[in-house]
Amino acid sequence: MAAARLHYAGRGGVPEWPKGTGCKPVGSAFVGSNPTSPTSRIRTSLAAFLVAEAVRRILFLLLAATVATAAAPACGGDEAATTGGPAPAAADHPTGTVFLRHVRSPSITRIDLASGQMVTASFPELAPGDPPYSMVRADDALVVYGGGRTYAIDLGLESPPRDLGASWYFVPSARADRVWLMTLDSESPDTIRDLAAVREVSLDGRVARTGSGRPPSHGPTILAAVSGGLLFQQANGLNLWNPETGDVTARLGGPIPVATRGDLVAWCAQGCPELHLTNTATGADAVVRPGSSFAFGETQDGAFSPGGSLLAVPVAASDGHRRVALVDMKQGTARLIAGSELASDYPALAWLPSGDWLVLSAGDGRLLAARAAGGPATTLDVRAPAPFVDMATG
Repeated sequence: MAAARLHYAGRGGVPEWPKGTGCKPVGSAFVGSNPTSPTSRIRTSLAAFLVAEAVRRILFLLLAATVATAAAPACGGDEAATTGGPAPAAADHPTGTVFLRHVRSPSITRIDLASGQMVTASFPELAPGDPPYSMVRADDALVVYGGGRTYAIDLGLESPPRDLGASWYFVPSARADRVWLMTLDSESPDTIRDLAAVREVSLDGRVARTGSGRPPSHGPTILAAVSGGLLFQQANGLNLWNPETGDVTARLGGPIPVATRGDLVAWCAQGCPELHLTNTATGADAVVRPGSSFAFGETQDGAFSPGGSLLAVPVAASDGHRRVALVDMKQGTARLIAGSELASDYPALAWLPSGDWLVLSAGDGRLLAARAAGGPATTLDVRAPAPFVDMATG
């Protein structure tokens, strides 16, 4: 393969990101560099947005009738719950492609799950560090963190990376073919590190949208995007900011953005006692409670299935292990996937494009797969050639 470059040159001037799994207080500086211990994408902050129980249930029922990804009224989770109706039959073994971004070298491995064939390509543009996102699938490319710039790499790993522009970090857009780039204010002190500007770019680097001014938040607290704008954290919640008008258009009552899809935000309060599913366009909100054998946790590593009917979230199982639960968006229930033990250092999960299978990192290079239709997770007959920090599928 012509562009599988096998040299591992480092890059200087890498912005530093927080260590550990706790929430970052407002205004505190990012510290540390390359992660040497478990990290998460958890950050803190924002103003409360509380909806009365009766109103929430009414809005929720309306949402469920009109939005495919809506959830049912607040109800408890159950590891034995079904996903509501027969699911399409999946193949006995997952097929598709998994991409792994490695920890100790600027390289990505592509694994064909059907044949087990692996190809590892080195890209010196990749930078170490622990940004909110280090690699995501966007349309027909992998978008990767490169220190002071963001790059797009073809899924074949054969072409040189495309430079999408200068940025401190990036956030996936609500559109599959774009990403948001965050620019650091070079004059902001290290104790704050404010953002200077944001812009949404296509995968060829063309600017699609720009912000009307400086983001109204201190520090690099923009962590997710929905159709209506960007979500940033403050003291006790999440604010939705429209970068074109400069207006804050919605407030959610918890600081943890678990996952986003379109207008929908899965989020939770400190400690994550329950999971909220909020449509930021309508204000409709539903609550999903954990099952008897697991608890939700503060994480930004949730993943909606391609069709939006399921949400996979890391949870704390009663046996002390970190596992994965599936939230049925129509039933409003959560069930634990048996045998879905996640890696303790870099837990990662991603849906295959068909939506039939969820792939999980289990540690020591092992990958697991679980059917969307139910059943336990099983170990795949492939093993990563080196530790990896992030995963995407194709």
